[in-house]
Amino acid sequence: MLSVSAFAQCFIKGSSTLKMQETETYTVDKDIAQCSDCHLWTTNGGDVSLIGNPKDASVKLKANGGGRTIISLVMLSPQGVVQCSKMVDVQQDLTAGLKSGDPNCDIVLTNFLEAKSSDGTVSFRTESASSNLTYEWISSYADGTTQNSTNPQPKFSNPEGNTITAIEVKVKSKYCIKSLKKTYSTDYWKSY
Repeated sequence: MLSVSAFAQCFIKGSSTLKMQETETYTVDKDIAQCSDCHLWTTNGGDVSLIGNPKDASVKLKANGGGRTIISLVMLSPQGVVQCSKMVDVQQDLTAGLKSGDPNCDIVLTNFLEAKSSDGTVSFRTESASSNLTYEWISSYADGTTQNSTNPQPKFSNPEGNTITAIEVKVKSKYCIKSLKKTYSTDYWKSY
């Protein structure tokens, strides 16, 4: 006859978040099992794989796809059956499968343009825009700080003394990703 002990504590050590294709080791804190193979690791939900012997005190969990899974442990201790669980979120890589140099890529990105929109502000745009694309703009400044925007035509401040030193745009479609970066000297903005 097996009984579940309410007095024995069980805690699973390991990360509660994983990235896709990442592997993490999960172990039981304060292993009180009666024997080295008196454990049983299982998962519920999500697209993950258990690696190793599920009867050992630790296993590896590989994240195959995004979503949430629960890793559980049941172990036989001198006090009876002890069980614990841990929720693990697998973060899906939104750029997985996207290729930068794919000849079938549907993104046209050869240049982007800058225009002074008001005193101390510069707007940027790619030569062609589409509602099917997502944009990530990164503005780097002389003092080492950065600003980000997901607007297809962002405006960035360009203050005297801390001017923009580089602009990078990453354009993503369902099929691919392309990026382009321009660097600027401090003299460029003096005449702009």
